[in-house]
Amino acid sequence: MDEKFIKVYVKNIEQLTSEVKSFELAPVDLPELPAYSAGSHIITRLAAQDRVIERRYSLTNHPKSHLSYSIAIRKQEKSKGGSVFWHEQMKIGDLLEVSYPKNHFPLSKQAKKHLFFLQVLASRHIYR
Repeated sequence: MDEKFIKVYVKNIEQLTSEVKSFELAPVDLPELPAYSAGSHIITRLAAQDRVIERRYSLTNHPKSHLSYSIAIRKQEKSKGGSVFWHEQMKIGDLLEVSYPKNHFPLSKQAKKHLFFLQVLASRHIYR
């Protein structure tokens, strides 16, 4: 099955820590982006010199925000090119494509309670 992609541009970049940047992605040809649920991710596709880089990233902004998607990327020392390219080459205004959001583990509306693991907080503590 062919993946459908949406043209977006980098609207904003924010340095969150010495190793993590947040990228805000806004649609090029659409008034807003498709809706998604908490825990969803997208596939990013961008041209890098002589190759195409595709990576999956979790969406980090509020699910009711349809004007842009936000992703956070940690620069990996042993990167195969994805995180290093995002950190060192991507600029505001750059174009790329993203897939429609997917959520392989949506929250159940029938569950009486949910347990949340705050990986972001744990990661920040571990990498200090």
